[in-house]
Amino acid sequence: MKFDYIIGNPPYQEMTESDSSRLPPIYNNFMDSAYEIATVVELITPARFLFDAGYTPKDWNKKMLNDKHLKVIQYESDSKKVFPDNDIKGGVAITYRNSKKTLGPIVIFTKYPELNTIIHKINKTPPPHDSLVKLFHHR
Repeated sequence: MKFDYIIGNPPYQEMTESDSSRLPPIYNNFMDSAYEIATVVELITPARFLFDAGYTPKDWNKKMLNDKHLKVIQYESDSKKVFPDNDIKGGVAITYRNSKKTLGPIVIFTKYPELNTIIHKINKTPPPHDSLVKLFHHR
């Protein structure tokens, strides 16, 4: 079955019997599944993957940051502004993916909209040998 649109707020982490605060993330699996069955997907999820942080697999984070069909519609570093009863470290992001349009890739994401705009413009023309990407990662 194929859908035109999926909009949602998938579960973020696996519920286990553990007392640990480090519960395994599962939102990444929902994102991948939604992308397989819909042309357009808009989801609100933890934003840690945008910074290549958190417990999602590093390969998955890089895949998302390099997905040419994905963009961030909105980022909120203080998750309590969106979900008053939950503290989601790293904030939350509303992402939009359209498999029929080139929207990115994101490559590098910051919490500053102006800087994201500059980085996106710079990355329209790929730097030789990824020198700009390395420059931003070392700062």
